[in-house]
Amino acid sequence: MKKRFILVLSMLLMSLTIAGFGTASEASAKAASEKPKIVNVLDENHFLLDDGTFWGESSRVPWKVSTSFVDIQGPAKSSFGITADGKVYSYRLGKMNELPYMKNVAQIGNNGFWLKNDGTLWQDDEQFDDIANIKMFDYQDGSFAVLSTFGDLEAISSAWNEVSSLGKVSNVRSIAVADSGVVVVQENGQATHYSIGYKANEQKLIASDVVQAMWQDGRVLLLVKSDGTVWRGERSSRFDMKPFSGLTNVKKIVDGSGYSNFLAQLEDGSWVHYRSDGRIQPLEVPTLKNMELLVSKSQAKAGDHFTIEVEEEYTNGYKAKRVPTQEELKIDQPQLIERMANNQFKIKAVGEAIITVTVDGISEQAKIYASADKQLQFASNIKGLVYLPIKPVFETIGGKVAYDAKTKSFTIQLGEQTIAMKKDSKIATVNGKQITMGGVVQERGGQMIFSADLLKNMLGAKITWDDKLKTATVNLGSAKLVVISQETEKAIKKQQVGNLSKYVGKTYWVNDFQNWERFLKITVTDIIPKTDPYGDVLYIIQFKNAKGATLKTSQMGASSVEAHLTAGDTLLNYNPYTRYNWSNKTWDLIKKRKVALGMTKEQVLMSWGSPDHKSSIKSNGIVVESWGYGTYSLSIITFTNGKVSNLYQ
Repeated sequence: MKKRFILVLSMLLMSLTIAGFGTASEASAKAASEKPKIVNVLDENHFLLDDGTFWGESSRVPWKVSTSFVDIQGPAKSSFGITADGKVYSYRLGKMNELPYMKNVAQIGNNGFWLKNDGTLWQDDEQFDDIANIKMFDYQDGSFAVLSTFGDLEAISSAWNEVSSLGKVSNVRSIAVADSGVVVVQENGQATHYSIGYKANEQKLIASDVVQAMWQDGRVLLLVKSDGTVWRGERSSRFDMKPFSGLTNVKKIVDGSGYSNFLAQLEDGSWVHYRSDGRIQPLEVPTLKNMELLVSKSQAKAGDHFTIEVEEEYTNGYKAKRVPTQEELKIDQPQLIERMANNQFKIKAVGEAIITVTVDGISEQAKIYASADKQLQFASNIKGLVYLPIKPVFETIGGKVAYDAKTKSFTIQLGEQTIAMKKDSKIATVNGKQITMGGVVQERGGQMIFSADLLKNMLGAKITWDDKLKTATVNLGSAKLVVISQETEKAIKKQQVGNLSKYVGKTYWVNDFQNWERFLKITVTDIIPKTDPYGDVLYIIQFKNAKGATLKTSQMGASSVEAHLTAGDTLLNYNPYTRYNWSNKTWDLIKKRKVALGMTKEQVLMSWGSPDHKSSIKSNGIVVESWGYGTYSLSIITFTNGKVSNLYQ
């Protein structure tokens, strides 16, 4: 879509600074050993470094962003960044957006204005249809000037809302517009002021040997001369130009954020800040003052993910957290830690690693201890010497293990260490140096095992053997690896079961237990410990019945096991059929938890258990006793002289 240029200009009242478009050649790649240098500035608080770092400030709070920019243009609060391949980005309020419609750019202005190499003028993605063949333009405080490729100079002033044709000008280096007129700098160094409005076409030669002209507040003109000096003159004094004292070797100038401030780039590429009080100060690149290394997990397990960040504080007060680059980060045991694509890190193996981050000569370190997430198997203790399985152990601590079946030898790569060992030999070589182990490499339980003292000699590991649990523990600093033996499971079970083992082999008859058949004969065959997710040990009692079938209880605590196997309420420790010589009919009623007239107290107790309430009366040699069961729904059994005479349910 195209639109009218003059119509848009007549509506513009905002102040916009237009700057020349920089090319990739103006920003050189910074060598890793060099300190970054300033490529271009927007004001004293906003500048681009040659490593792509863009420094700025919002509400007096400094910020920093890494970019691929080779140049920046525009005012500080709404700037543009240009990449080496010609892409243009807008940067405003901390947000960076690519502007894909801006291609073949010759010059960038503010408020979306830009000039294309073909001489067309655009605002954002819309081309002006009433203006073409433009070589350059400038905009300041509502005043606009354009120079055509034919040398025609035209301008419109914020104070004079008509286009002024100012004539033809040749060999133009740059133009700078204010509401009073346009200053044209030609290739021969002449700077001429062209008036706008009712004095249109009035010209005044201001100075010679000029390389740049810049307005401040529309009334003060600054000129940079070819000898590196900077001159100042006011419109009210008819541009009686005076040099700035102390400013030499200046290449170009950029307006500052304060009144009468400006920035000057010197011939050596450095920048200085000229203040309104006459002070000249170097524009310093903020440098790193303090750094803290932040590791989200210092103690982890193999397979865990964690983050590594640095919290930086710069000399200008800027503080931020970020993930260190690959070049800044060093891990002394790289086989233990893997960098993931999402800036997370993963523990690959067991061990202790030192993480070092170095930024701008400042280094910080942190240790991370990675223990095994599960136990390994096949540890052995042979005549007091601890042996461990070769392949599982070395792979768990980050090694790569190769086995030659013909020679029965192992080659292990562990970080920068190359280890070799062979079956039936005590000799191991580590990076070509021989180490004599406590015992020979041998096979046991289908596994090739080695003497664990090798880890002590190689890595400073501490090896301990728990004779009760029959386990080996390898400590690498604070990292831990546990290797169990073939006897460990039995030893752990023995420890967990403890005194409960005394019940194994005892026989019981079911009374009120696990909803099993009443008076079933069962024998304890095992007490099985189970550890719940909270680390508490629970138990399953395993029985066999008279037919040889296995029965298992639900999990319960040790006190419940004791109660069931000793109290005699849920499980009877005697055979009720032989103790009580009752009829089959009575036993059938009891097994079904029924009560019938004529039953004795013992039979009722066996059927229903102990009552909740009791009462009795005696009269004329007759004893009447009542038993109550329940609280809200009451069942009452009445005994007369010891036998059930009434039942109320």
